[in-house]
Amino acid sequence: MPRHCRRDPSPVRRRRVLAVLAAGLVLGVGATVTLAAWNDAEVATGSFAASVFVTEAKKASDPDVGGSWKQSSVADPVALDFNATGLYPDAYATAGIDVRSTSSTNIAGTALLSAVSSTGTTLTDQLEYRVVVQSAANTAGLTACAGLSYTDAASAISPAPAVPAGKSGTLSVSPGHSVVRYCFQVHMKATAPSSVQGASGTVTWTIATSSTP
Repeated sequence: MPRHCRRDPSPVRRRRVLAVLAAGLVLGVGATVTLAAWNDAEVATGSFAASVFVTEAKKASDPDVGGSWKQSSVADPVALDFNATGLYPDAYATAGIDVRSTSSTNIAGTALLSAVSSTGTTLTDQLEYRVVVQSAANTAGLTACAGLSYTDAASAISPAPAVPAGKSGTLSVSPGHSVVRYCFQVHMKATAPSSVQGASGTVTWTIATSSTP
């Protein structure tokens, strides 16, 4: 009985079969990688609060008690005790102001003599002043203004008021609320004319306080 020999497919047909099988394999792989994913997230939050910086002042000659301190302003300044109602040529008068941060303040700062102004220029044109700045942990560490040596050059009060540079002090909050004392020595010029007799005026010093980073 004659034997029939099976012939191998042609090369072209073989390539077609392989291409179809490859396509099937690719489709099979695509069908098996559709997987679900697990998701999670991490969340961060922060709390914030603003610092507090408030200052108060008193006359340097007043006792260091709660009632002596106040938050002064242009409308309600600290009235210094110069005892200067009888000035005469070449006379001197001294007084001072204490500045500190309040107990609610929780950030350090600085106090800086920033301005001087006056009224009653008939008198104040004949006045000049010097200033000494002290800093201490409390008022017990400060010297009375009358006992200081005023060696700085004199600054005019009017008609061109002058503010010496660098008259500042640090207001700390740790370990305690430190005090900065400004002592002013006012001098009537020796050349003041007789026309100044009986004249009066006021002088206002502004101490700017600000917190430090």
